[in-house]
Formats: sequence, C-alpha cells, structure tokens
Amino acid sequence: MKIIDALVRPVVAHYRITLFLMFLATVFFLYFMVQQEQDNNISVFFEKDDPVYMQYQNFLKEYSSEEFVVVALREDNLFSMPVLDVIRELTAGIDKINGVERVISLANVEEMRGEDDTIIFKKLVPDGTLAPEQLTQIKENITSNILLQSSLISGDGCTTAIFIELLPMDQAGKKSVLKEITDVTQQIAKGKTRLYYTGIPFLEMEINRLSKIDIRTFSPIIACLIFIVTLMLLKNFTLAVFSMLTLVITQIWGRGFYVMCGEKLNYVTSPMTAILLAIAIADSIHLITHFQKTFPSKGMDYRESVIDATKTVWLPCLFTTLTTAIGFFSFVSAPLRPSQMLGLYTAIGVIFAFVIDVTFLPAALILFQKRIEKVLISRKNSVFDNESGYFSMALNRIGRFSTRYIYGSMIVFLAFFILSIMGMMQLKFETNSSKHMHDSNKLKQDAMFLDKNIGGTIPFILLLNAEGNIDFTQPEALKKVEIVQQVIANHDRDYITSSTSIVDYAKEFNKAFNNNDDAYRTIPDLQSDIVDFYEMADQDILHRMISDDRKEVCMAFLAKWGANETAVELSKFYDTYLNEELGEGYNFRFTGITTLYIAMEELLKISQRRSLFVAFVLIFIMMYLVCRNLKLTIISMVPNTFPIAMTLGIMGWLKIPLDVATIMIASVTLGIAVDDTIHFVAWYKRNSKPGITPREAILKTFAMVGKPIVITTILLFIGFGVLVLGNFRPTQVFGVLTAFSMLFALIGDLFMLPALIMIFKPQVGGDQ
Repeated sequence: MKIIDALVRPVVAHYRITLFLMFLATVFFLYFMVQQEQDNNISVFFEKDDPVYMQYQNFLKEYSSEEFVVVALREDNLFSMPVLDVIRELTAGIDKINGVERVISLANVEEMRGEDDTIIFKKLVPDGTLAPEQLTQIKENITSNILLQSSLISGDGCTTAIFIELLPMDQAGKKSVLKEITDVTQQIAKGKTRLYYTGIPFLEMEINRLSKIDIRTFSPIIACLIFIVTLMLLKNFTLAVFSMLTLVITQIWGRGFYVMCGEKLNYVTSPMTAILLAIAIADSIHLITHFQKTFPSKGMDYRESVIDATKTVWLPCLFTTLTTAIGFFSFVSAPLRPSQMLGLYTAIGVIFAFVIDVTFLPAALILFQKRIEKVLISRKNSVFDNESGYFSMALNRIGRFSTRYIYGSMIVFLAFFILSIMGMMQLKFETNSSKHMHDSNKLKQDAMFLDKNIGGTIPFILLLNAEGNIDFTQPEALKKVEIVQQVIANHDRDYITSSTSIVDYAKEFNKAFNNNDDAYRTIPDLQSDIVDFYEMADQDILHRMISDDRKEVCMAFLAKWGANETAVELSKFYDTYLNEELGEGYNFRFTGITTLYIAMEELLKISQRRSLFVAFVLIFIMMYLVCRNLKLTIISMVPNTFPIAMTLGIMGWLKIPLDVATIMIASVTLGIAVDDTIHFVAWYKRNSKPGITPREAILKTFAMVGKPIVITTILLFIGFGVLVLGNFRPTQVFGVLTAFSMLFALIGDLFMLPALIMIFKPQVGGDQ
C-alpha cells in the first residue's frame, strides 16, 4: 500500500499540474485522431507473407488485375437505337476517366471473323445508326453467343453489363475514380435508364462510407446514454461529468495512438470506438462510488477521502485492467491482422483508461472540492443510496437467495451449460462480406440484381500448369483444359455462372479460320494451328489467359455473392476431382478473391481457438495473483465460462455464424466479465476475517461492491447494445450478443460464484 500511497498523493497534491499534463497529452493525441482513415480492402485481412495472399498477388502480377466493377442497365428492348446510344455514351464516357484501364460493353465487344484467308476483329454492334433489320440480326448474334451469355448479357436479352477494369491505385485514387464513374454514368443515364453498380471496389468504398457513419453514430449515442445512466445512479452532475470526461479522454488517446502508429480503421477495428467507451467507465464508477460511500462517514476530510478511495480501488482496478487488456491482447495471436490490431490497440486503450482514471479523476475531484463536497453531504441520506435503500435491499435479497439455494442454483446453471454446448456444436463460419450489409442497402440490392440477371461478379481462378514436355500448344493439353473447365462450370450453376479460358478463344479462332462455320467451334486438331492462333490473337487478351511460355493457363470463373460455406464445399469437390482427373503431367492451384474468403474462414477458426486459449491461460494466472488460492481461482473462473457458453450456445441455436466480428465475442467476454469477479473476490477476501462465516462474508461483499458491479454491467450493456444501430450485421450481432453476455456474466457473479464458494468453502485470509 505504501507504493500506491506514494503514487496517489503526488497526483492529489499537484492536481493542477496533473490536469495540465493530461490536457497536453489529449491535444497531442487529438491531432492524430482527426486524421484517421478507412481501408476495407481484402488485403488488410492478411499478413504480407501469408501463402494464400502471396499466391493471389503473384497471380495479379502475372495475368491481370481483379479490380473491376460493373455498371448494368435493363430495358425491354436493349437492341433499339436509343438504348444502344446510351450504352455507347456510357462506354465512351467511362473510357475517358483517368484510372480506367479498359471498358467492355455491347458498344465495343468484338468477335473474330475469317475474311480472305486472314483473321479480323469486328465489332458485334457496328458504329453509326443501324436499320431495324440490322438490329434484329445483331440481337440474334449476341444472344446466341455462348461467350457473352451470363457475362455481358442476360439470357432474356434485356439486361446488359459494362465491365470496367481499373488500374492499380491506392484507396484515395480508387475512391476518386469510382466517384467519377458514378457521376459520369448518372449524368449520361439521367432520365433515360436506371443503372446498377456492383464489384468489389464499389463494395470496399461502401463499407468505408458505412464505417465512418457508424463511428459518428456510436460515439455520441453511447456517450449520451452512459451519461444519463451515470447521472441517475450517481445522483451528482459534476461526478457524472467527470466520468464522461474520462471516456472522452480515453477515446482520444486510444484512437489517436492507433492513427499515430500508422493504422487505418476497417469494419473490424471500427467497433474499438464503442468498446473503449463501454469499458473505460468501469474504473471511474468503482472509484466514485467508493468515494461517495466513505465520505464523510469515516471521519476523513475531503482530500483524504479522495486518496483513500483511489488507494482502495487502485489494485483491484489494476487487475481488472490487466485481465481486460489480456482478453483483447489475446487477439494478437490470431492470424487475421484486423483482429490483431483491434486486440492490440484496444488493450492499450484499456490501459490508457486506467491511467486516466487514477490520475485525472482524483485531480478533478480536488479541483471541484467545494461543489462536490456540498452535494455529497446534502444527499448522504438518500433513500436510494443508504444501506436501507432500495438498491441495497435488492442486493441483500439476491445475496441471501444465492447463498441459501446453492444446490438448486447449480442444477439450473448446469442445465444451461448443457443446452449451450448443444448449441455450440451447431456453430458455423461466414466470411462473405456481402452478407455483412443490410438487404435494404442499395449496393447490395444492385449486386443481387446482377447475380439474378447477368450472373456472378466474384472471380474464382484456376491456374493449371503443364509439366515436363507438355505445354498448351498441344491439342491434347487444351482438351484437358476444356474438360476441367466444363466440369467446374457445370457442377453448380447456381454458384458459378460463367467461365472463360484460352480454350474458348481458341475455338472462336478455329471457327473464324474455317470460314466462320459453327461446326468448327472446336479446339484445333493441329499443334501448328494452335501456335498460329497464339501469334495472330490479340496479345493483350492472350496475356490474361496463358503464360508466355505456354506452360500455364488461367481459367476464370465468375461466382455469385453467396454463403462462404458453398465456396468451401465446392473447393473441396474441385480439389478431389482435379487430383483424380489430371494425374501426372499437370498440377493446379486456385486463387482469386474467392480463395481469400475461403482462407479467411480457416483463419477465423484458428483465431477463435488460439485467442480464447491464450486469454484463458493468462487470465487464469492473473486471477491466481488476485486469489492467492488455487481452489478460489478455479471457482472464480467457472462463472466466467458461463457467459461465453451461453452466448456461443445462443449463436448456434439461432444459426448466427461466426465471422470477423463475432469471432471475438468469447475472448472479449472473458476479458471483461472477469473484472466484476475480481472486485467480488477482492472484497470477499477482505471480509473473510476470523469468526466470519463464508455466508456472512458474501453478504457483506454484496453490500460493499454489489452496486458498482451492477452499475458497470448496465453501462457495458448500453455501450455494446448501441452497436445494434450499426450498418454491418457482424457489428450489430457482436454488439447485441456481447451486451447480453455482460448480463450473463453479472448473473454468474451474483448467483453462481456465491453458490460455488458456499459449496467448496475455499480457505482465504482477509486483507487486514
């Protein structure tokens, strides 16, 4: 206690200097906080040396960028001059935008034609005004073109897509280009047709936009609700304001430090704002409620009461800070980088909150001594706050119940544990970012429209390599590609909607080379013809389909936005099929955005197991340092598994998947829920004096620490519950489930923990 006394007294003695230094630090971190940015690119979820991510990057360098977006329109008669003119204007307007590499639409798509012993590339829709009979023939040609069906035009011929490939660029550049694409196309189409937008870059920008809205929404609402509840419970406006200031300062320090370290927010790390607001209030509530309870009843003057309150809660709050920080720091062991960053910087923010509470709060209490002292003395006999008040009476009854019906309570808890385990066995994982947005979101609606009418827009890539003397100038090798492409494309038409490979291009060439006869839309029989095809083909297109040494082909499949579970199942089938089909002479690998989502699912599973294990072990050690008794430590950990089991069980029963946000619930719950347990155990040890029975010590503990435990739980419930207002389902679900897990934790501490202590009666010595 001497060390704590030596730390607290200088803060109180030099309270003006303390507050001035806090002000300077807050201004410093505020400078960085206002510069925070958003980045929700898929790359932020992977370490740079991750094998799957490296393979994806190598694919992009070797073949082409997957940074493409789609603008689509639907008309009853696409092949009329007014509509075709709009498509031409849209294509030309988009093509002029800096950052656009190429545009493909009905206005410029070409076909190979054989004329006079040569191959020419001819537009399917010629320039200029076209006669009705020409339009009829063009429609017939395009709607019957196998390569264009379910990619550039819908099966009913009423919806068409404009594919826009973007140049590689940073987030700011991409945002600017997408805005210009939207502005240009809307200006052209205004009053003429309705446009639909989709594509991963659009999705990233929409998530960035919604994340910013969430941050602007969460902070003021959480702050206002916490202030109202704090004011109602503390019944002192000045003390409630001080509690809120600790939240604001913690928020500025935590987010400012995050930005200062060069990090950008994403939809996984954005909830850090709400988490810090909810958690940071706990220590200040414990300090203030203890100060209110002891002044002036112990006969100490105001200054000594502030010092005594700070010294009394200092050590328990330090341990709760460390356990909460450990709960979040356990995410650092997770293989997903956003989860790592959320865990690391939230843990640092929690430590900031403790430092602020034991420095700023005592100094502020001294600064406003006269105002606070007057109110405390006048309200000391409040019916709500004194020992015979409603709050204390309710806690006393709960304490008597939980120490009397101990075996009945344990049977009820055991039943809930069993039901929870049954629910956990039904848990599934989901990483598809389209599932994260509400169905009412316009971008999601546009994506669903394109999926239904045109087909998928999510790339799924198969790279097929030939070994030894085999290469893809040989007809047999191309026929192998054809078989593989057909099997993969046709296995699940509800998911894979179109496919493209060098085989499709070779067939069109062979047809053109043989007087445009459809009977020759086959792979050339002679290797020399295939070599000629490679020499005469458009090299830009060729480069996207086959390597320069002709030893590797790139098969591109477009998939719909769908459950990641579907992609995982299909991937397993493809692996099995290809290993059986290809045999010796070939090897393969899958890549593309879809494979990154699949890899993310596996990383989520690893994250959950690893972070929870690390958190449990480290928190167990911390609890032992608090309890100094192995039996009491084990007893204390049991109630903290109850909210985890309940929450995960509810997720399983309600079919709520584990994703990039909800994967953190178990570790977060463990890290936060243990805080109240620490306060309960610390006071129980103090009250367990010679001649005092365990039941008497428990009832006294309820009287001393019950109120702040209930208050902090209510505030945590509100803080996390506000996340339901977010724009992302994972964030909403994370908020709601974590909020209720706080209530489950409170139930465990108020009912299960006393019952366990009464049953096993751990021998502890009171702190004198």
